[in-house]
Amino acid sequence: MVKNPIEILIQACAYMKYWAGLYKTEFQEKLLEGVQMLISCAHRVMQQNRATPVLQLLAPAEDPADDEEAEE
Repeated sequence: MVKNPIEILIQACAYMKYWAGLYKTEFQEKLLEGVQMLISCAHRVMQQNRATPVLQLLAPAEDPADDEEAEE
């Protein structure tokens, strides 16, 4: 089971690294640079998400109609 959407990105990067060996050296280097950039971005996002709670419960929005009924 996927617990975090970033896991999908990391798995895709693993496949791209594996498949990079099928290409010529020029394209292989560019592909590996791109994979490394994606992984570093995912790492930064994961670090930012640790600082904020995953789930925040908000108070229900107040309905102006409820206020009018309470006044009557």
